[in-house]
Amino acid sequence: MNTALSVGLVLSISSIALVGYSGWNMAHRVRTFNEANPPAQWHFERSYARDSFAHGRAVNIADVIDPASASATTEDNKPVPVNTVQITYAASPVDSATAVTKDKRTTLSIAPNAQPFPGASVLLRVNPPAVNAFKDLSVYEEWLAPLAFAPLKDGKLDPGASTGKGVRYAVVNRRGAEGYDAQTWGAVRVKDWTFDIIEFNPDGSLSARVVQFPDRRGRLPAEVYAREDLAKQGKPVPELPPVGPRLTQVEMLQERSWEWGAALFAVPKSQVSRYRYKVDAVDGTDDTPGMGWTLPAAGVGVLTLTLGVGLMLSSTVRRR
Repeated sequence: MNTALSVGLVLSISSIALVGYSGWNMAHRVRTFNEANPPAQWHFERSYARDSFAHGRAVNIADVIDPASASATTEDNKPVPVNTVQITYAASPVDSATAVTKDKRTTLSIAPNAQPFPGASVLLRVNPPAVNAFKDLSVYEEWLAPLAFAPLKDGKLDPGASTGKGVRYAVVNRRGAEGYDAQTWGAVRVKDWTFDIIEFNPDGSLSARVVQFPDRRGRLPAEVYAREDLAKQGKPVPELPPVGPRLTQVEMLQERSWEWGAALFAVPKSQVSRYRYKVDAVDGTDDTPGMGWTLPAAGVGVLTLTLGVGLMLSSTVRRR
């Protein structure tokens, strides 16, 4: 047995053992991580109707002019475009279905043509649509989205969702970067986008929050800017949350939350891929380590196996 064949055989055998051992441990670690951190699965359905239902109560989304600019005009003497929507949530339930059955398939689609009446309401500053008072909300594509959603269990929608059980309703609205034109720099400064999330509660009330995706370092941009402003003013700058206090009302979107998934309905499709979970089975968490040493070990094993096989094959070459 020549030297190349001997070395190649030893490398191949040891590499197979290393790949097998590290692969088994990798699979075990991934399974442990997924059991401790189950991915939150949500089924979302979007509505473009201005009139709909949520928890059996009528909902209306109407274009309005901000009272502060109602009498203002643009440079060419045209009225200021719509820059606000009013969301009205009925005070009392009405007799309506919260799910729609079509072609023997039950979905969470919000039933249309409700007649709104006085109740809770909220004004949202929005990106001006191309057409004022359009018949539906398609003019707010990639900006504002009414959603019906429910959790998935084992990848399936709970049968009770057909009767409204477990179904929740919300509207998500994206704001461009503050102080910038939404169509130019406001569209480029992606990390500065914030989102209004309005949830319709079963008791007829509305819950409103402003949220934001974390930056690549896991920080909340709004809090970072607030501290930069303090530094410019020569004031003491506290630590970032959670160590330091919050200086803004903006909340950080949490991975695997329904709010994270809902916000994706209000961003341009070309930007969706940038919002990936940073906490996964590769890196793991403090409580559940990820793949750790098993990933590079398996990689080294594959490389040395390739080298070993190459040496064994080269040993069969004979010079004439």
